[in-house]
Amino acid sequence: MIISVDRTGDKMDWSLFSLITRNLYCSGLILLLCLCCHSRKLLKRLGPSCIMLSFIVCIIRMFVPLNFSYIYHPVLRTGMNAFRQFLEIPLGQGHFVTAGQVLMMVWGTVFLALICRKAVIYVRVCRYVMLLPEAGWAELFSEYHLENESYRELLKCRLVYSRNVKFPCLVGCKKRSLLLPKLEYDRKQLQYILLHEQMHMKNRDIWRKLSMDFLCICFWWNPVFSLLRKEYFGLIEMRNDLNLSANLPDKEIVNYMECLKDIAIQSTGKMHVFGIPFSGGNFKNLKRRMALLADSAVCKWQQMIVCVLLSGLLVLTFSGVLPPYHFAKMYGVVRVTSENTCLIKNGKGYDIYINDQYAGSVKTRNHLDDIPICISLEEYLRRNREGGK
Repeated sequence: MIISVDRTGDKMDWSLFSLITRNLYCSGLILLLCLCCHSRKLLKRLGPSCIMLSFIVCIIRMFVPLNFSYIYHPVLRTGMNAFRQFLEIPLGQGHFVTAGQVLMMVWGTVFLALICRKAVIYVRVCRYVMLLPEAGWAELFSEYHLENESYRELLKCRLVYSRNVKFPCLVGCKKRSLLLPKLEYDRKQLQYILLHEQMHMKNRDIWRKLSMDFLCICFWWNPVFSLLRKEYFGLIEMRNDLNLSANLPDKEIVNYMECLKDIAIQSTGKMHVFGIPFSGGNFKNLKRRMALLADSAVCKWQQMIVCVLLSGLLVLTFSGVLPPYHFAKMYGVVRVTSENTCLIKNGKGYDIYINDQYAGSVKTRNHLDDIPICISLEEYLRRNREGGK
């Protein structure tokens, strides 16, 4: 079948069909990157930072309504017509509500419910942390013989102990607190814990986590984003491990890996919703962290190849977008004339375009004999330009 492409569509298009197309394309790219996270070889060669950046680029693309061209195909057109007709099904006796409006209300209701749930949990966590008595950094450094000059960033947050946490955890967005369980650590373990959490503060990882949670709430209906959230949080920890171990000798790296293992064994509870843990109980993720620490050989030229391939795939998402259909513009009565209407062959019949917007499809030209027939919308617009001259 021949596909004809129109390159004269809206450059910036927020229509439903183009949004669906962008979401499908970028979800496929995100799923591909998630699979790369499970390949130890790719993870080792590319590095966590490269994959995290790729995730961010795909997410940004989903919100950019820039299209180079629209794609027209009889099979796609049939599916779009069926979907459009489903969304326009009137509900109720007065026919004031359509199926599409009901779906939007469902999305908005679930979105608000999830946002409220997150807000309630955040308030509860903050209240709980603020009720805990604050411990002194000076006493901690003195007890473990640590130099406070190495932990200047951590001194900006509160230090609290709690029996309800099983592993060290950085909590809070504006007023941050370091939660430590009431367990005994040796000097090396505490040193690695503090350096690790300080790295999270420098990188503002709590805000990254909040942004990812908000994104998953917006796309609660897309299961790919649940997988994205899990993998992205794991990459944050891996990147933190590599940054921390960059200047450590091999023996120190082994000690750091043993510290991760010991604290993971102690971790039996869930981490706080608004916290960044030192080491959670996900042993699959821990194995990947340990393997990356044992052999991390980032290859620059392979990173460049992946960036080029990803850029090429992103260009395709700009070039094969479904035609725009704005439901609000199709309501009301429009007089069909040869000046504002054209017919485009779709293989089985004709697509009707009124004022450059798709209005429906017909199998025959009954009562439309005076309407011009064009191969594509581009040809129709070109004829109008030539006729105006």
